[in-house]
Amino acid sequence: MSVCAGSGKMIVVRMAKPGEILGLSATLSGRPYELTAETAEACQVSFVKRNAYLRFLREYPNACFKVTEQLSERYRLACEEVRWLGLVRTADQRLAKLLLDWNANAKLENFVELPLTQEEIAQLIGTTRETVSRLFTDLKHKGVIECAGPVFIIRNRSRLEDIAGFETLSTSHGEIHGPTCRESI
Repeated sequence: MSVCAGSGKMIVVRMAKPGEILGLSATLSGRPYELTAETAEACQVSFVKRNAYLRFLREYPNACFKVTEQLSERYRLACEEVRWLGLVRTADQRLAKLLLDWNANAKLENFVELPLTQEEIAQLIGTTRETVSRLFTDLKHKGVIECAGPVFIIRNRSRLEDIAGFETLSTSHGEIHGPTCRESI
């Protein structure tokens, strides 16, 4: 998922997950969708016309609860991203967080398959391709990750979490994983 500026500069914002409904907020609001979707690999895509979707929601009001859940989850994720953009100061922290996030959705523990190029990763974490290349090299030399083509093996998860600034904070609503409060701006 990416967004383009009027100058033509593109920034990768996030990766959509299999089965995810894209354009939900645009469908409900009647406004254009803010992001551009591009597949990283072959996939199947289905389109539903706005009027048909709205008719479906009117006919099946219980589906509105699922839509609300999805929009709430998107809002939560957007808030988390804004929080990270404001609190995570360094490119190595942002890359470490990205690897941990991708690993959280991986089928195998401590394995990360990179679905993006280094240039796209750089756009996603707000740095340059050269910096991403240097950071991967540093992580390999420190024994934090091992590279096998597009697959990375996390060899030292606790060190990667330290780099990301992760600390689990307990709240009345559960746990939050994020940068520690002592790393204030």
